[in-house]
Amino acid sequence: MFRYVLFLLGVILALPILAIISLALGLPVTISGIGYLLGCTLAAAGLILLPWAGRNSILITIIGIIVLALVASVRLILAWQATTSNISMVALPQNKETSWVNYLVDEQDSLIVGEALFHLIGGDSSNEHKGITSALHADYSETRQPSASSHLLS
Repeated sequence: MFRYVLFLLGVILALPILAIISLALGLPVTISGIGYLLGCTLAAAGLILLPWAGRNSILITIIGIIVLALVASVRLILAWQATTSNISMVALPQNKETSWVNYLVDEQDSLIVGEALFHLIGGDSSNEHKGITSALHADYSETRQPSASSHLLS
């Protein structure tokens, strides 16, 4: 009985994961975003396969969870190493330091995928949506260039 409850949980988790994957297919998603999607897909697939594959599906679920933990850990370690006294992330208008949770998902992924979802639900017109993905991707690519960040600091 417990296997079928986990199967149902896997199906419930798989639906939004599949929707996000289908939305993200044509978008410039970062490597960490791809890692998160892969980990979520493996974990949900393992849960869905549990009634039929038994131990192998548990292994797939564990691998998916490890992938998620690995991506999150790498992002947090890189964010921790990148902090300098000259640069700090603050939330406006309160001007408060942001928490470590804000480093888990790349801003490019959340903004570009979020804007695509916003357009799908009718939040903006086709004219407003046209070209915004490529413009955002170009801007994020430019800010990631080492010369651009040193230029901004000087």
